[in-house]
Amino acid sequence: LQRANRLAEAITKYRESLRYLPDPGLERHIRELELAMVRPTPTPMPTPMPTYKPPEDTRQTGHIQGRFYHVDLTPYGGKKGTPRKVKDIEVDDSSWVRLKATHEKRLVLDINLPQPVRGTAIAVVNNLDNAHYLPDGFTTTVMTVYTTDGNISFEIKAGVHSSEWNRGETSGADHRWPKELYIGDKRWMPIFRLPQRKTITGLRFEHRDTDKKYYHVGSAPGLCLRGITIVGEAVVISDPVQPPPTDVIPPTKGNVIFNNGNISGVYNNPTKATVFTINQPHVITLIQNYHWNNARGSTPGTIALRDASGRTYGPWQAKGSPGQGGVPNAYWTVYPNITLPAGTYTVIDSDPSTWSQNTDSGKAGHTRVEGYPVTGQQSNVTTPSNQNSGIITAEFINNSRENVHIFVEGDSFGPHNRVTPNERKKISIKAPAQGGFVKFIAGRNGQFLATCRWEYDPDTISGRIPVVKFMEPNILNCITGSR
Repeated sequence: LQRANRLAEAITKYRESLRYLPDPGLERHIRELELAMVRPTPTPMPTPMPTYKPPEDTRQTGHIQGRFYHVDLTPYGGKKGTPRKVKDIEVDDSSWVRLKATHEKRLVLDINLPQPVRGTAIAVVNNLDNAHYLPDGFTTTVMTVYTTDGNISFEIKAGVHSSEWNRGETSGADHRWPKELYIGDKRWMPIFRLPQRKTITGLRFEHRDTDKKYYHVGSAPGLCLRGITIVGEAVVISDPVQPPPTDVIPPTKGNVIFNNGNISGVYNNPTKATVFTINQPHVITLIQNYHWNNARGSTPGTIALRDASGRTYGPWQAKGSPGQGGVPNAYWTVYPNITLPAGTYTVIDSDPSTWSQNTDSGKAGHTRVEGYPVTGQQSNVTTPSNQNSGIITAEFINNSRENVHIFVEGDSFGPHNRVTPNERKKISIKAPAQGGFVKFIAGRNGQFLATCRWEYDPDTISGRIPVVKFMEPNILNCITGSR
């Protein structure tokens, strides 16, 4: 349109694009076009209009097309297809990965990105399955976006973000047909916006089983993931044999949680499980298994974790690196960047026949696990030592009709700070060492709703705690209570 000198129509299209993806460069370009429309032309020849180019770090690099990063669902049963443009978002919706309490009996999907990706929004192409009886606004699934500075959770709701595929537009289900998100072929595409540009390391989908009254012909409601696109600035995924680009962000390094490796001679095929325990929630940043395999190494496979209840986290595709003497792919490494609750976990290796073990490891496969404790987790007790170290207890109260996240500035959306309607939750927070104001934030679906401040004085804190209450319509009050 612009090249045809149809500037008014071009500006309209550009502004429609801004509704989906804010871009200061494009906004400047629109202003230049608007000025060009009213600026007098000194000669009969038309003045050439500037051609908009996106910033350098958002152009096509590797297999990332411009601003869009297509999350690879093939490790989880999906497949790759030809990307297409839908509502100005490029998607590859060739997959069909179902979360469902019956049939597949898979309720959790953890997706580890090969490299961190910068983005401003997540577009999720999906449909519901056997969901005819779900009421409008029913939360089917919680999507957690793992970022380098905290986790952000979004609720995927029937009639709001998706609908039953086997229905008509006006009938066939107890929830509405979200026409504004419909992209054809029985699929919907909600776009979940992040509070600001984030560096994303992974995604987690937690699907919820329902009461049997919502089952359809004995089948539980399911969520079918067709494609996921991260929108915004995309970090290059480098070829492993090439040096990484300067803007690739290395995985967050943690402390060593578990390491049963040793310098003694090793053998293949562990006869004992590799098990570790964490006594409080941790973000797991690295898992590394050793595959010496008689100096041959082994083609990297996957690593997963299984908790005491049988729930599986992962699997994650490992990257290989040389071991002693330059043995190729002796180390298998993954960077999950997921939050695990306190508990005992078994490491699952996809190729135990080449996994190293010896007597010093108790015949268990050699593994190194790194991570760090999650701050802001629930705690009902504040000890004197906590008070002296600037850790205090805050009480969060939700007097609204929906879930809300309440957290201290610097934290972010996550399961640990979700407060359900009428719930009172006590959480340990870090206060300013020298005193001052603590800022609390309330929000939903990644959007801030309200803030309040509470004054902290370390000299008079004994017996006092902040009580933070959220009320409708989007009011957050900070008062002082007693422990």
